[in-house]
Amino acid sequence: MQYERKLTFKYSLLQWTFWMIAASAMAFLTPILEAKGFSAAEIGVLNTFKYISVMVFQLLLGSFADRHVETVPLKIIINMLSIVGLLATLLFISIGSEFWLAVIVVVLFGATIHCLEPMIDALSLHYMNTGRRLNYTVSRAAGSGSWALFCILLGILSERRGMNALLVYQAISLGLMVLMNTGMDKVDVHSHMRRHPKEQKKGRPRSVWELIRDFPKYRCYLLACLFVFAGFSMNTLFLIDKIHLLGGTQFDYGLIQFVIAAAEIPLAIFFYRVRKKISLEHLMVLMGIFCTVRAFATAAAQSVWVLILAQSFELVGLSVYYAGSVFFIQKYLPEADAVKGTSILNLFANGIGNAIASTASGFVYSHYGFNALMLVSIVVSAVSLIFLNRMLKVPAYTGEKTWPVRKKRVKLTTMEFKRKEASNGSDNCLRENLDRR
Repeated sequence: MQYERKLTFKYSLLQWTFWMIAASAMAFLTPILEAKGFSAAEIGVLNTFKYISVMVFQLLLGSFADRHVETVPLKIIINMLSIVGLLATLLFISIGSEFWLAVIVVVLFGATIHCLEPMIDALSLHYMNTGRRLNYTVSRAAGSGSWALFCILLGILSERRGMNALLVYQAISLGLMVLMNTGMDKVDVHSHMRRHPKEQKKGRPRSVWELIRDFPKYRCYLLACLFVFAGFSMNTLFLIDKIHLLGGTQFDYGLIQFVIAAAEIPLAIFFYRVRKKISLEHLMVLMGIFCTVRAFATAAAQSVWVLILAQSFELVGLSVYYAGSVFFIQKYLPEADAVKGTSILNLFANGIGNAIASTASGFVYSHYGFNALMLVSIVVSAVSLIFLNRMLKVPAYTGEKTWPVRKKRVKLTTMEFKRKEASNGSDNCLRENLDRR
């Protein structure tokens, strides 16, 4: 397939810019909060507030975007989220260790920066569903490369200039996101309607409950991702403390994030070729296996360099999620539910999964120690394999079988009625003969 190079290049820049922001807002949030004087328990509570915000706003934004797809383009939503995220970052720079001000900031981060990711992914689905030839996996590889590069640079920056310098960088990156998104091509939402008028009439947006109820394969994938991300979050939330315990620095923490991101790039680049040999569903199973192995290797590491190398299991870990989830939704959900389906997936993974993990991590770490937290993260990651295995066995769609349907009575002509009676009579005679034998 010949891809549109200009569109792919623009979308790659958009992914690159988002993961520039995420390097600070997601990867370095715990070190930033620790530098501001918050305890482990407080950081766990703050992350819980953030992910509750993610859960609420994912549903609201996903439903709103699908319902108003013709009147409110995704580009406008992405710009608004970026601007509010920029204002929240400026507020975060100005506060110290005031807990309730920090709650307001992290809630705004959850509602804006964390909600940007599914909106940007949904934008790619809109392009592809309207016939644009976008190479999504190459663009996603650009995002992983951005995360890898800027995690290293931010580790160096934080050591030389302090943690507030990362927030200044984050504010600048959010301003850059507005510029990049404004330059993206418009989505012709009417093109699919013109090409497939019959499908468009049937393709009304479904509710969240309908998507979860009527699409079993998608439902199992949601639950699997919840446990995958919960395990990953519990395994990495306080990883900076293990690095310090082993004699490492902020630079080593940035290097770990670099390895996690760099390991995602090969699969993203060669994803189309890999899919020809391994089905999308089996790739997701491999994701669960390698995420569990990575959690175990991270817990068992006894030196900084082993800890860094353990992150290379991401090669077939979350890299599968980031490269393949868009195609999973495109394959198993209707086009009318593309944005909502992406938002619900992010809700389960980055919302519910991380919210549970943040609350549990702060409690387990404070009361039972780091080793207990690592053990729990391994078990939680392994639970995802139950749902991924179930995903292989269930159908993609069972909406038509959800409710019993009464059979319609059909009026028969006199001749048809006689034939039916004769047929029933011969069947009864056959049964009697068999009974006698």
